Amino acid sequence: MKSSTKKIICIFLCSILLMFTISVFKIREYGCAAVLLITLIFSILFLGYNKNRESNEKNIILSVTLFTFFYQIFIFLIFGATVGFLESGYKFGFNYVFKLILPLLLVIILSEVLRYQLIEKGKKNKYIIIATTFYFIYVDIILNYGFYDLSAFKGWFELLSFIIFPSIVKNIYLSYNSYYYGYKSNIIYRVLMEMTKYILPIVPNIGEYLECIFNIIYPFVLLLYVNNYTSNMIINSKAKKENNNDKNKKIVYVIILAIVIVYALFMSGLFKYYFLAVGSSSMEPNIEVGDMIIVEKTKEYNKLKVDDVLVYKKDDVVVLHRIIKITHEDGKYIFKTKGDNNTTADNWEVNESEVIGKTNLRLKKAGYPTLWLNKLFKGGK
Repeated sequence: MKSSTKKIICIFLCSILLMFTISVFKIREYGCAAVLLITLIFSILFLGYNKNRESNEKNIILSVTLFTFFYQIFIFLIFGATVGFLESGYKFGFNYVFKLILPLLLVIILSEVLRYQLIEKGKKNKYIIIATTFYFIYVDIILNYGFYDLSAFKGWFELLSFIIFPSIVKNIYLSYNSYYYGYKSNIIYRVLMEMTKYILPIVPNIGEYLECIFNIIYPFVLLLYVNNYTSNMIINSKAKKENNNDKNKKIVYVIILAIVIVYALFMSGLFKYYFLAVGSSSMEPNIEVGDMIIVEKTKEYNKLKVDDVLVYKKDDVVVLHRIIKITHEDGKYIFKTKGDNNTTADNWEVNESEVIGKTNLRLKKAGYPTLWLNKLFKGGK
């Protein structure tokens, strides 16, 4: 084992121990920034520092900046206009900047300079690059695990879904980009992606589920782009032959990615038609547990009729029952419903404001993956 490799391993172990220490004492952003700074200083002292001289660095910086900037505008405008906005909850002031903005900015800058330093010094050893990627996933966990109740399964699952999975994809992209093009474009990417919600007064109300999906999809797309850009720089014939195989793989990735995007969007309820997994047996045998129904959203209440299967929200619970009676009072429609498998009608009435839409199409058993995920989110209850 090379002397430089031993030094890098020693630096990793010491930094991980320090990170664990700040987590025990619950010293978050500034503590993390301090550990990253100490790790960076010692890595430079023991390993030296090489300035990045990649000739294509400026092209990547420009591309990543433009892509990420327009991506954020797209998310903000399209989804904000579709599902509405929420106040960010953050108010500018000295305490706000000093306690939140500054430490997060320090963490981003120090993380990416340190990533570049470790990858550059371990460039000939793939295990060092892999270890560097896992180290920064660990940093993300240290920064965020305190926001989840890890005494319950739900907390662990949310940490895995909302933090760890997105962090894995993000850090694979960042390490790959750092390997070829240095740290500058990584810093810009992270500032645009991670700091926006703390600066803007309002944010799109897309919810954690969709945010998680986008935080996985976008760095994956950037990874494909950077990989393709890098491949095009290779000019020897062997590399060109390998690139043809890479293109076939990318086609498969894009197809899978498109399926994930379409599924996520149609499950989100953003459009006139969307998917809904059935978790109740009240409509059996016509609609069974595990079926996926397609909901047609509507505000044309006058076109709803007896025997339609109505989808509505009652006390924050989405209900799927059949209309058995319609009355019209004070210019508004009121619906009486009943589950096909229930012996009596529902003991409530459904107002116009509670109606989501109706359904007349189902996909048998296609909703089980969603039901399984929902069960995990609720701690297995």
